[in-house]
Amino acid sequence: MVEKLPTKEICDILGIDRQRLNEDIASGAYYFAPEAEAQHIGRLWDEADVFGLFVYSFLSRVYSSLDDQSKRSDHRKPAISKRVAAMYAEQIVAAARSPETNGASRIDFPLTGFNNDWTANKVGSAPCFIANGAISNVATICFSLDGIRDEIEGRKKFMAERAANNTNAID
Repeated sequence: MVEKLPTKEICDILGIDRQRLNEDIASGAYYFAPEAEAQHIGRLWDEADVFGLFVYSFLSRVYSSLDDQSKRSDHRKPAISKRVAAMYAEQIVAAARSPETNGASRIDFPLTGFNNDWTANKVGSAPCFIANGAISNVATICFSLDGIRDEIEGRKKFMAERAANNTNAID
């Protein structure tokens, strides 16, 4: 993905409710969204931005911070808050833009609770995090940049094929 895409298209691709995303941006929960370009253009998302939004959306959806709490039978707090999901997502954006990730296919984070540091690795290498000479290969969470890119491209392709089929059905 080289081109920048508007919010509506990104939300469609990722299956995100645009209104909920706008609420999260306005409330500061998703505080690093790209700035709106102009009054009627809105936000344009580059690949790194989309990677971050993918991770935010995934963590929020899987760990229930986007769910309506009243619909949950156990009424527990989500396992990962929007704030923590945003912290991981922000670092994915930073990693995707960093020259340190050139050629890397995976980003590893230590499970320290701070979520503000990462190590770039390649597929096939053991998950690990290295900081100040200390290595942690046990308490690490990993995100595959290649996997995220492939998932997004697959969704874009599916949507394009579906749109083409809908156009053909009208003709």
